[in-house]
Amino acid sequence: MTLFRAECLREQGAVQQCEELARSLAGHPIAADVALLGSRASTLLSLALRGLGQLRQAVTAATAAAVRAEAHAAVAPGPEATPLRVQAQLALISALAESDRVPEAWTECQLLEDLLTEDIDGQIAGKTYWAIGNVAFLRDRVQEGQRYHERAARHLSPATDLDLWAKFNSDSAQMRLTAQIVDQQTLECIERAELAAEIVGGNPPERLELVMTRAQWHHQMGETDEAVELLRPVCAQFGMLASHTAGKASFLLGRCLQEQGQAR
Repeated sequence: MTLFRAECLREQGAVQQCEELARSLAGHPIAADVALLGSRASTLLSLALRGLGQLRQAVTAATAAAVRAEAHAAVAPGPEATPLRVQAQLALISALAESDRVPEAWTECQLLEDLLTEDIDGQIAGKTYWAIGNVAFLRDRVQEGQRYHERAARHLSPATDLDLWAKFNSDSAQMRLTAQIVDQQTLECIERAELAAEIVGGNPPERLELVMTRAQWHHQMGETDEAVELLRPVCAQFGMLASHTAGKASFLLGRCLQEQGQAR
């Protein structure tokens, strides 16, 4: 129940509180004795640490989660084993990718894809293809990234999890913009994410990141004034963002202001 509480805190955007609870759970004697619970706690700890911008610690926690998931699969192979290993691998890949350790993230992606079977849950398969696509984009393998994201879109359904659908579309749009793909499909990803976010709400950091994505779209379309208008309130709420995300927002705002002639 404490683990469930920590997961709820993360969904609400109370990342610091989530991190404190997840850390206590990951180090609990039960987590050491029961690999299933230990892996879940360490995975959640990694996600919380990533949300706080503590990327090195996030990699360490996700690595521990992956080890515990493998230990659980060794002693209790069954329907719970593969999803547990997938979730741990997803956390590890995200932490490595955001730490700019892209070659290591790609190696973990290959291990992750090997875990997919025909009977695996569609949402889990969608998350897997989504993560692999992200890393492919980061490796400048843009067409490969697009193919994996197209596979993810076929597995993820707004009817099943609208919040996840919003996050996927927002993330896919961000990856496409980073790859300089400013087309109708990218705009549709942003619009789907915005529409879904209006319905489910989402937590404050995720809403701010979606605004950043829309601002980046405007900037790359040459609509600098619109981008600045969106970025100013985002940068005024830096405390809600992970440090590396806040840095990206500040950098983008600085570029826009420079283009407006406000070099200082």
